[in-house]
Amino acid sequence: MTARRLALLLGVVVLLGLGIRVASSLLEEPSAPTATRPDGLSLSLGVPAGQDPDAHLRSASERLVQTAGQQPEARHPALVTLREPLRPEQAADLLRTGRVQLERGYLRADVPGKPEELTFQTPGEVLPGLQALFRATATRKAEDQRSLDRAAANADDETVREQLQQAAETNGAEAARYAQGCPCVAALLVDGRAADLARLVELPVVRGVELAPAGADVEGLRVRPLLAAAPGAAR
Repeated sequence: MTARRLALLLGVVVLLGLGIRVASSLLEEPSAPTATRPDGLSLSLGVPAGQDPDAHLRSASERLVQTAGQQPEARHPALVTLREPLRPEQAADLLRTGRVQLERGYLRADVPGKPEELTFQTPGEVLPGLQALFRATATRKAEDQRSLDRAAANADDETVREQLQQAAETNGAEAARYAQGCPCVAALLVDGRAADLARLVELPVVRGVELAPAGADVEGLRVRPLLAAAPGAAR
């Protein structure tokens, strides 16, 4: 293998590895203790590996309703799992309707290939913040597409060239989707009163809401969101 081909292949590994690291950082957030608590709540949120998503989310939502009946004013962080991804304005409307505060959101464009999975926070108003993020992501993805296209054009190895072309196509599709304000908000980590969180379960677009303990530090939660529209996600 020539030095040029080796360098190009290493570049592909770096580019493809970036997406893997982003996805890994999304699904493997900071670990936290998972000891059983008297209230049945955990510092780990999301469907555990090997468990049926519907059964887990149904049990979590039932526990939420029970908690809301006992302590309706207590504030909890909670993971909101969606039945389908939302556009920025739909996500903002859900938060406003539910009277809950966004702590963190999860984005994924439903396009072929291996789209990037992103986390986001909006320190100000949710809708303007999301719209700005979508524009910035569309611009970044378009730039990545051009870079990958150039690398593919200069690739001598056919396998490397095909990998670069596929990655370029995925980035181009992502750029187009985000530029259109796509339904790419795939899950939400929020904070709110137990009574308000319980009402979220009644919304048609919400698949389930899982509580963390009242007053839990959001940064200390271990979150494994089941992303709406993700391949293999049970419905």
